[in-house]
Parts: sequence; C-alpha cells; structure tokens
Amino acid sequence: MTKRIARNRPRGFTLVEVLFVLALAGVFAGATLPLGQSYLRRGELDAAVRETASTIRSAQARAQAGSFDAGWGVKVVPGSIILFQGSTYATRATTYDESIGIPTGLVASGTTEFDFARRTGRTTSGTLTLTDAGGTSRTVAVNGFGMVQY
Repeated sequence: MTKRIARNRPRGFTLVEVLFVLALAGVFAGATLPLGQSYLRRGELDAAVRETASTIRSAQARAQAGSFDAGWGVKVVPGSIILFQGSTYATRATTYDESIGIPTGLVASGTTEFDFARRTGRTTSGTLTLTDAGGTSRTVAVNGFGMVQY
C-alpha cells in the first residue's frame, strides 16, 4: 500500500497580488477616463446640434403652414432651445413657447435667433456655433430660404 501525502496547496490570492491588480486597474481607469469624458461631451454636442437643426426646421414648417396665422422662430439660450410663435423672440406669444433642453455647458455664439416669416418661411441667413467645455465646436448654418446645414 502506498500512502498519499497531503500537500498544502495555497488557495486564493495573497494580499500583495490583490493590491497589485487593484493598482493596475486604477492606472487603466485613470488613463481612459479623460477619453470617455471627451467622447461623452462630443456626443452631447452632436445631439444638441441635431436637436437645434430639427427645431429650426419645425419652426419653418409651422410658419409656412401658417400655424396660428403667425411667424415662428427659434432662440437658443443657455440650457435650452426655444421654439416660439411670433415675428421675434422679444415680441413672441409666450403661451406657445416650447423649450427643448440641451446641456448647460454648451455656449451658443453667432446667430442665436432665427425668425421665419408666415407663409413664405423665409428668414435672415446666419450661422449658430455651439461650443462645449472642451473647446470643441459645431456650427448650424441657415440660409435665407431656411435651408439648414450642420
């Protein structure tokens, strides 16, 4: 008969091994976090540009349709895109305002208001620029006929 000798095999990980893996994971997370934040900011900026273009098109369509027998327009303010009824934002009928939220960190510059004439849907040409906290910017251009490019 042969006797088997029981060996004490180590089970699990040592504290040093666990700490090494945690430190390595922390280094990888620290290296990829700025990339993820940048990607997220760009995604929010692109979504805000698409939403702005869509709202401008909606304002023009309402003006051309003669909705409420009035002109319609769009105003970009910090944190919102406002679709309004009226010939200008200052003289609008506030009861018809529709506010679409955009990230508050975006800064709008250039033409921040587009007013569309009733029935014709014509507006003055302009370019709106949205810039995020990282300095990345996107533009929305509108010509006199209301054609939107971004």
